[in-house]
Amino acid sequence: GIGVGVEEMECVAQLLTKSGCTMEELELPVDDDDDHDEIAELFSSALAENKTMRKLDLFFHSSTMTITGWKEFSSLICDNSSLNATYESNHTLSSLGSGIDEMSCPAPDDLISNLELNENGNKQFV
Repeated sequence: GIGVGVEEMECVAQLLTKSGCTMEELELPVDDDDDHDEIAELFSSALAENKTMRKLDLFFHSSTMTITGWKEFSSLICDNSSLNATYESNHTLSSLGSGIDEMSCPAPDDLISNLELNENGNKQFV
């Protein structure tokens, strides 16, 4: 397929884990042949400590993303397993690209709501 493969995605994700990473937006076309749930897990892990990335668009529009992949992003944005986990969640990422609510397996409403909350500069609402 046309797009960036898993090996390249792993390299990019590794860069996002670096403490000096100041990237705020990233757009990468995911190869339609790749496992999009695996890519969601990869980037969710990479962004767990990242406090600068606001927009991540992996062009999942014709995706094979399932609820498993969306749960990875949901846990990244708002891990409600404990009060501390919620506090430590990523409150910077506010966009996963356009159309994530229109896919064959759309992003869950709670993920979309939490991304919208992250857009707010006042983090007392997050």
